[in-house]
Amino acid sequence: MTPHTNSFKVLGSFISSRLCTPLGHVSFWAYIILAIVLFGAAGIWVELVRLLLKANASEFEGILTAIYTYFPAIAVGAAVQLIMDRPPKPVASFTMVWVVFSLVLVIPYSVGLVQPDDALRLGVVGSVMAFLMWWVANGANPSYLDSSPEDTLGATPTSEPAGDTSNFTV
Repeated sequence: MTPHTNSFKVLGSFISSRLCTPLGHVSFWAYIILAIVLFGAAGIWVELVRLLLKANASEFEGILTAIYTYFPAIAVGAAVQLIMDRPPKPVASFTMVWVVFSLVLVIPYSVGLVQPDDALRLGVVGSVMAFLMWWVANGANPSYLDSSPEDTLGATPTSEPAGDTSNFTV
């Protein structure tokens, strides 16, 4: 990147690439649905079921606590992972701002400055932000992208290798 490069373009290109790359990969979708949404948010699901089974469904405390412990863990974990990958400087800067903003969302609920309905809205915003941070951090992770054996070989496994092997003895 030259000193006069518009770093917003670098950031936009990076995020766009990370959001679009995994769209056609079953392994990515399986991981994000199973690990991040279902099992990663198990505390939220447990509290949601408990809330729905109560006769008085106005007590949000359990689900709010689950939400406010879920999204900071996902957001910060994804941000640390992304920064450890040594992304371009604008991406690292944006990641730090994103994390600070995500963590600032925790403060009003933690110190009792918001009503439960507003806390729930802020928690959902934080969870969506954390989910997107995880997606961007892992959108190009080869562990979650499907590949075929031909990709690494450069040809079909049944094709004869190019070259001459007549000078080799076994």
